[in-house]
Amino acid sequence: FMQKLIFSLAIFLFSFQKAQAYELPISTLDHLDKVSIYIQTVDPGNLVYDNFGHTLVRVEDEKEKRNYVFNWGVFSFGEPVSFALDFYRGYLNYTLGISGYSSMLRMFAYDKRSVYEDKLFFTNKQKEIFIRKLLWNQKDSNRDYLYQYFDDNCSTRPRDYVNLAIDGNFKSQFDDKKGDISYRDLIREAYASIPPMSMILDTILNSEIDVIFNLYGR
Repeated sequence: FMQKLIFSLAIFLFSFQKAQAYELPISTLDHLDKVSIYIQTVDPGNLVYDNFGHTLVRVEDEKEKRNYVFNWGVFSFGEPVSFALDFYRGYLNYTLGISGYSSMLRMFAYDKRSVYEDKLFFTNKQKEIFIRKLLWNQKDSNRDYLYQYFDDNCSTRPRDYVNLAIDGNFKSQFDDKKGDISYRDLIREAYASIPPMSMILDTILNSEIDVIFNLYGR
């Protein structure tokens, strides 16, 4: 397990180092008919930070032969215990990483985690709104953000960008609809395979996680 953890982190950090060299050019906006946008969903992993799975955005530019993945889950692992505590207290700084599509697939293939992909059938105007948000986000001054366990993470960022592109219709459709379980139920389910972590979280997290969540999120 430890060997796999070290190797996974090495691949992750290598992908991030490569990601710094990638940047979506503004010229992408000049040929939106040749640009496709995908939401990618990754199976849960077996480590503390990936038990809830992962969400990515892929932008494929057929004209310029570019295929980039936007990843809002890049972080500095540091010391394991303090990382875990900061992770659940919401004190971690995460950053946007951009990498080549094939390198990210190799990383998840090594961890034996499936990647599912859904194409967003945007109009060119919607593509422009979405991509302009990515162009803004990839600037060095905008890459970092304070990770929030439920409210600001690798899934909520793409969700909010999609909502922006379709003029708020995503949020308005689901914001007043409730799910069937609470945040605490989600945590218990995700960490059922790690009983000690499940017990710790069940003890230290307060009653705010006992609410039934909106389908859009908080």
